[in-house]
Amino acid sequence: MNTPAIIAAAEALKKAVEDFATREKHCLLLKNYLYKKFEIFKENNIEIRYNSPAEKTVSSTVNVSFKNEQAERIVEHLSSKGIMISAGSACNSKNGARASHVLEAMGAPLEFATGAVRISFGIYNELCDIDLLTSAILSLLKK
Repeated sequence: MNTPAIIAAAEALKKAVEDFATREKHCLLLKNYLYKKFEIFKENNIEIRYNSPAEKTVSSTVNVSFKNEQAERIVEHLSSKGIMISAGSACNSKNGARASHVLEAMGAPLEFATGAVRISFGIYNELCDIDLLTSAILSLLKK
């Protein structure tokens, strides 16, 4: 029996549990701020669709679709600016430009399903990161 490893694992678990509430609160702040920033898209006639209710998802991830857009185009544009997000849903990240079967099963119209992106954030992200993200997407989609 490796007693030092067991003690270290117990301490790591204790620390993770203690920090969980802080991380959760921070991610929820970022998520709510992101939803607020997405209101600007609607004001610019860019149609968006949230692919799951905010209250029924983890605090650190948002899946949103942009009407008549290709997710890969958005991902590549953001990547060129050093901002990393993913296309589609978590269970469909390898299918590229094809619409996620999960989003289709959830009733997402095709014109939204192909423009689905997954945005994740954590304890090291700040509100200014959300500003950069939304500004970069908005500048691309307004063209």
